Amino acid sequence: MSNYTIQNDDIAPEQEVERLDDLHVSITGYLDGRLSFAPLESLSPSLILELGSGSGAWYVRMTFLAIDDNNLSRAIQAAKQFPNARVTAADMTELPARVLPPNMAFKKVDLTQTLPFDRESFDIIHARLTMMHVREFLPAQTLEPEVLTMYKLPQAMDILRRVTQCLKSGGWLIVEEPDDDCFWNNGGPPGRNIEKLLGAWHRSMRERGAEPCIGRLLEDDLRALGMFTEIHSHYVDIPLSNQSSVTSENQLGAGWQRTMRRVIPMLKQSLSSYGITDAILEAAQSELDDPEKSLTTRMYFTWSKKS
Repeated sequence: MSNYTIQNDDIAPEQEVERLDDLHVSITGYLDGRLSFAPLESLSPSLILELGSGSGAWYVRMTFLAIDDNNLSRAIQAAKQFPNARVTAADMTELPARVLPPNMAFKKVDLTQTLPFDRESFDIIHARLTMMHVREFLPAQTLEPEVLTMYKLPQAMDILRRVTQCLKSGGWLIVEEPDDDCFWNNGGPPGRNIEKLLGAWHRSMRERGAEPCIGRLLEDDLRALGMFTEIHSHYVDIPLSNQSSVTSENQLGAGWQRTMRRVIPMLKQSLSSYGITDAILEAAQSELDDPEKSLTTRMYFTWSKKS
């Protein structure tokens, strides 16, 4: 059994690449074209690690390649910012077929197992929408000797601890995760069918040991590790109904809504045992598109400087 709760094997690769790229572009727009809220501009990194690399959009932007002409300036900015950095993309599955920059390498890695990287080797380590998918607790036999005395160590924390060991002193760990428990319509319930869908989705993940709303836990978990001199956390209530006064938030919300539209039809098979039917999925889509609603969901951005 995989230690990850989600596998995308049944999704057409082209559709998944398009979805992940689109979401990445939306998040990058919210970050004003930056790669993170972390002050990376002051660094001259030589090694960068991307965890759960997905379609490759973040590290491709970090190194060389523009996804399309509209995003060229951001890719050029990243390439100029870190022209000598070597980027390693780590994921359970191979990268999609696409043109890749020369200063990037892919490594197939199961984050729940021993990491194949040297300690204190990376200047920047980034993970986005990754920790929410790992199982919450590790079987005792998979733990490293130094933590065998800890009972039911949360797996997300153990991954963060082991990943941080691969980070140089003064390097930045960047982790960005959602909190869909904060999915609201004007601060209240988002709609009967969205509630049913979210409830089933969260139950299915939590029953498999994952935490789909891990974003709000990140800051406390990072502090508990005791490995950082600085820990910063920021959240945004993403406007899914284009009703923010901030343009970049609305652009992020539009991208997030497009992702939801693409994901919702994929959930029938995995959530049918939780009572999710075609009718509920169609009604949830209608609630998502309802112009009378003011829907928001929450995402957390953390950036932490290693001691």
